[in-house]
Amino acid sequence: MAELGNATMPESSSQHKPVSPIVAVGAVILKDNNVLLVKRGNEPYRGYWSIPGGRVHFGERIRDALRREVREETGLDVEIGRLVCVLKMIVKSKSGEPVFDYLILDYLSNVIGGELRPSSDVDEVKWVPLEDVDSYKLVPTVKKLLVKLRDRLM
Repeated sequence: MAELGNATMPESSSQHKPVSPIVAVGAVILKDNNVLLVKRGNEPYRGYWSIPGGRVHFGERIRDALRREVREETGLDVEIGRLVCVLKMIVKSKSGEPVFDYLILDYLSNVIGGELRPSSDVDEVKWVPLEDVDSYKLVPTVKKLLVKLRDRLM
């Protein structure tokens, strides 16, 4: 098993190994100096806090994927703003073999409807003051993004 903090993942096998990175999207949703966070229910980083988002399906447009993922995870409808971060996240096993490989596009987004509730593959969803993000067990790439954003805004 590979370990990331408290997250454990099975070693990858050649049978299930993707041949290219998975494209994913994330929504940085701000409201009154708060950011919307979700507690991940699946690997990678199960039990860590992150921004809403997920995989882009084959044939799906990027912004459609982001709207779908936010709705599935939080119950909210969003208007998607500008791209704020593009990153490559590779999670490796103890032996150094890639287990997860993502290309992630994060967008600023605004809530335009819906009712906040956890669903799909998240355990919790809540608004967190930007000044408090350091006290949460965040996915490392999300922590860097939110700290940078907080330092710009505050």
